[in-house]
Amino acid sequence: MLYALMGPRGAGKSTLIKMAMDLGVNYVPAYTTEWLHGHSRRGRLLRRMEPEAFNAERFYVQTGCRGYQYGWYKRDVLEAMDQHPTNIMLITEAAITPFRNLLRRNLVTIFLM
Repeated sequence: MLYALMGPRGAGKSTLIKMAMDLGVNYVPAYTTEWLHGHSRRGRLLRRMEPEAFNAERFYVQTGCRGYQYGWYKRDVLEAMDQHPTNIMLITEAAITPFRNLLRRNLVTIFLM
């Protein structure tokens, strides 16, 4: 099963994901052009790439938000589903449909307010 969290800034997505990870739930990473400083709470959840490298990649889903790009590899998701019974990821609204088409009933989307 893959639980996909989304919601506005400050809703607690990162906190909830980190708590789940501390309990042993596997996290599927997102890749981003977002600049993450050394003390960023999101630094553990996002894999930073330079914009040129990001644009050269072929992500399964790619979206933008607040001037940054975010992407997810299909292989990361499928490998996680193969190796772990429970997985969690951070997504944007634009990523729901492609992941729902890929995973069908194995995707649960959770919108935090």
